[in-house]
Amino acid sequence: MLASRLTALPILLAAAVSAGPSPTNTALDATLQLRAGPPVAPDVSVLSDIMLTHFSDWSRYTAEARRAGFPNTDSLPPAEVQRIQGLLASANRAQDGMQRVQQEMERMVELENRRQRLAAAQRQAAQRGAGRI
Repeated sequence: MLASRLTALPILLAAAVSAGPSPTNTALDATLQLRAGPPVAPDVSVLSDIMLTHFSDWSRYTAEARRAGFPNTDSLPPAEVQRIQGLLASANRAQDGMQRVQQEMERMVELENRRQRLAAAQRQAAQRGAGRI
């Protein structure tokens, strides 16, 4: 019995998908889209703030590690060496955060460049089409 239900499941799913959305769902989706608006890309100023936060953290952790004796840790007690290692691990996490923000900024620039190239191509196509009429 379970096996027959499992084999029928893909058929039911295919039928439901091929039927498409119901008219009420389509109207609801359109209403939600109007209220919600398009997806919002991260603002460059927000990314800049995040980058500065990560940089501030990195600066603070590395400065504290230097004050604690880094890189000359040979004569330090084990507890102090462990504290320095923790500070350096935190500095590495902050650096990773800066790199992730940088990657997101580069992605945003690439998307904007693509958008501009597409808009230019569409304008050229429209001008060519208008010239033929």
